[in-house]
Amino acid sequence: MSEHQQQVKVSKVGRKFAIGYQMGGEMTSDDWIEVISRYRESILEVYFAMPGDMSGRAPAGLKLEGKKTDELLEAFWNDLERLKAMDVSGVMLFNSACYGVENQSQKLLDHVGESIEAVRRHIDLKAVTTLHPAIAQYVKSHYPELKVRSSITMQIGTIPQMEAVSDQFDGFYLHRDFNRDLEHIKAVRAWCDAHGKTLHLLANSGCLYQCPFHILHMSQTSHIKEISETDSIYENNRPSPCCDVYTYTEKQPMLLQNTWIRPEDLHKVSGYFETVKLASRISPTILDIVKGYCEGEWHGNLLKLFEMDYSVLPFVPKIMNDKFPDGWFEQTMHCGHHCESCGYCRKVFGQVAEKTDFMEKKEG
Repeated sequence: MSEHQQQVKVSKVGRKFAIGYQMGGEMTSDDWIEVISRYRESILEVYFAMPGDMSGRAPAGLKLEGKKTDELLEAFWNDLERLKAMDVSGVMLFNSACYGVENQSQKLLDHVGESIEAVRRHIDLKAVTTLHPAIAQYVKSHYPELKVRSSITMQIGTIPQMEAVSDQFDGFYLHRDFNRDLEHIKAVRAWCDAHGKTLHLLANSGCLYQCPFHILHMSQTSHIKEISETDSIYENNRPSPCCDVYTYTEKQPMLLQNTWIRPEDLHKVSGYFETVKLASRISPTILDIVKGYCEGEWHGNLLKLFEMDYSVLPFVPKIMNDKFPDGWFEQTMHCGHHCESCGYCRKVFGQVAEKTDFMEKKEG
């Protein structure tokens, strides 16, 4: 915690950040709720699924071997109480891409209701995020005081998409592939304002732009507990073939063509969004993510601030944040993502990429 003991800088973004919940001791030995306390003036809410639930990430507590369900729940309730005492609100996730045989069952809706009732005893619950229309309708019918947001896994990014489900959702997480299209963001925000909807941003996704593996990955993640108990066909038990893309040197400039927004540039777009979500539920670098984005600057490998964190993959270079050229934000926010004919990111990649010790060792 030593590097986090310094005086906290005031965020230019304001109190808009949403941080993903981690079970204590699972991904980091640090007390991440203490870090949230330190940056409380920047953090509005924490989003989470119930321990053991299918969702868009591995269930909280999955890696805490030997912990019983009752122990995990007790730790979870304690954490929510601490967040409540800090005036940090909660957002529940029912965002699994696949609920298996229970997908159309009353059992699933009963679980949603029971979970909401339990959680509201421990934290100020303000919203539910889901991609399941039946869950959205159930929450709106039974808990009208809660806002219902579309999961980013729905990939809703256009006005026609929002119009199609406007009766089900009060807010939308913008499809990450539109993160670098400022004019589109302005148009979507105007529609949301006119129709009483909120717009939300995911700022630090490490996913490929227009990832061809996204549906496969989300389906696998929904059943990650069962998958973790079987022999994986992927090296190091990697969950998706997207990890293999960056092992090819010629494809590594795609790291810069993705959808993330640097901490230094975030304040230039944050005004168009009610909250800024930081992917962090399964990241061992959650302390760096919170610090970098809340303080609005990062000095080091930019990949460490993303989820997925590609910095842990063999042969992937560091992306040094301090080496980005002036004009990066303006260029990438108005380029139209015509990567096949542009070449700008490939040029910048040559300036910011730095070999790791592992790469030097292998090449030597």
